[in-house]
Order: sequence, then structure tokens, then C-alpha cells
Amino acid sequence: ITNKSWIQAGDVTEAWLLLAPCPSMFTHAVPVAKAFEGEFFQVLSNFIKARRRGSGRALPSPRLCMIISQLVNMTFVVSVSMFDNNFSLGKCFKKLEANGILEEFLRCATVPYPLECAGWNKHLYLTLYIVQLWAPWLGKRFQKGEPCGDTLQAILDGRDGSRSGMSPQVENRLRAIASAMVKWTASAEPNRFLKSCANC
Repeated sequence: ITNKSWIQAGDVTEAWLLLAPCPSMFTHAVPVAKAFEGEFFQVLSNFIKARRRGSGRALPSPRLCMIISQLVNMTFVVSVSMFDNNFSLGKCFKKLEANGILEEFLRCATVPYPLECAGWNKHLYLTLYIVQLWAPWLGKRFQKGEPCGDTLQAILDGRDGSRSGMSPQVENRLRAIASAMVKWTASAEPNRFLKSCANC
């Protein structure tokens, strides 16, 4: 991806026009299933990562980060409740992580929404809460040396994420995820669940 407007500013009209209808589409099972079958999440992940060429922590504009957060949220909701053969949350996590979009979601979550879009924060908080609840059962994916684990730690250390600062609610939720991982590491009990779940 070499578009100068995207690399420099994190926003291009074409991207907005392409992604803006997607949250509404992702309230239905077929578009989400097709996104998994194709390369949608991989392309979206690479699209976000392209901004890092000019800066190791550059992110899309707030309005595009908002859409990306909505897409991840709806993917969780629809894939575990509306498919003919519903995914487990573990399977959904695994697929999103494999495509690189889960770590990019964590990065985009740190970008404050515009005031006129503040109402969409509930989608962001819900998804982070889902990650927090499931972190102990997905522990290996949030450990040091793993993409999501390294991204989360870099955000909390101030080495990644929004340069303008994330909202206190998002920071608290990310720290809660990290705390859940510390508890997972200190206890062998969650391993019993990990081993019994074929989808994790």
C-alpha cells in the first residue's frame, strides 16, 4: 500500500467509502462468514500496518479506527450466535489472531473517537470486555513473544498506540486484560480448560 495520503494522514476517501457500509453488513451472518472465507481480515490488517512505514506506531484516523472496532465487535457477536454452526469465542479469537486483525484492533482501540461518534464507544468497550473475560483461557496468545501479547505490552508501556493518549476507560480495560494474563500465568487451573477445548 503506497497511497501517500494513507501513509501520511491515515485516511483516504476511498477507504472510508469502502469500509463505512461494512458495520451494517456485519450484522448479518453471510458477510461475516464470507469475510472469514476470503482475505478480508488479512487485507484489513495489512492496510492498517501500512501506516507504520513512516512511524512504527502510526494508526488510521479516528473515524476509520471506529469502523475497525465495530467490525471486530460485530464479528464476535455474529460468529458465535448467528452462524449455522456457531464458532466458539476461542475459534473466533484464533481466526482473527491468525489474520493479524486482533492485534491491530488493540492498537486502534487506543485512538479516541471524535465527539460526534462517542456513542459508538459501547461497541469498543464490549469487545475489550470480551477479550478480558476470555484472556485467561487464551493465555498463550497474550504472552510475551506473541503478537497480541507484545502489542498489548507495548501499548501499556507507551511504545505503541495513539500518541494523543487513550481514554481512561480503554486504558483500564487493557490493563485488566494484562492483569488477567498475570493471573493465568500464576495459576495452572486455566490450563485444564485450554486442554479440554478443541477450538482453542
